[in-house]
Amino acid sequence: MNNIKKQQGFTLVLAMVLLLVIAFIINGVQQDNLISSREISNIKDQAAATRAANAAARQIERWLETTNTALTPLNYTIASCPIPCIGIVKPMARDMQTITNWAQFWETKGLAIDQMPATGVINTTNSFSSYSESPRSVTGYMGYDLADSRGRGEITDPEERSRHIGPHYYQINTASTGNSGQSLSVVRTTMIKRK
Repeated sequence: MNNIKKQQGFTLVLAMVLLLVIAFIINGVQQDNLISSREISNIKDQAAATRAANAAARQIERWLETTNTALTPLNYTIASCPIPCIGIVKPMARDMQTITNWAQFWETKGLAIDQMPATGVINTTNSFSSYSESPRSVTGYMGYDLADSRGRGEITDPEERSRHIGPHYYQINTASTGNSGQSLSVVRTTMIKRK
């Protein structure tokens, strides 16, 4: 009879050990699922941020294409631009590399900026209502008929050069957060507008 009690105690200890092992396995699986869910969420958020930044860049490009007048840059660079920087700035190449602060990008939601009507701005109400913030951008005027690597410009006629007929170069910098605000995507493009 004493032997039966020892076996029942051993069975109880064995069952408890197995239960503990199963609990550790289940806990590990749950943590893996949680990490996987977070990774998927981060990937989706980054993709959403990239889509929004690309959409903002395309919107600015369309606006530059359809504007008939030459766009005069404002009289400051990124370094001296108030925050948020509203309008077209005249950057030096190193200035545009220093845009790291989210506040330096102007918010596109309903703003009328330098020679840009509010109706030409991205419709944030319809397109980006689920995002934590609207996409933002800074457009920089790089110059007229920039020289190539050999120091030659495209326009050789002095009369056309004096009237600035030909290519004008703009650098478009856009940024957007994703739906949760955990990601930030920045898109930089160069556009040539011919007058």
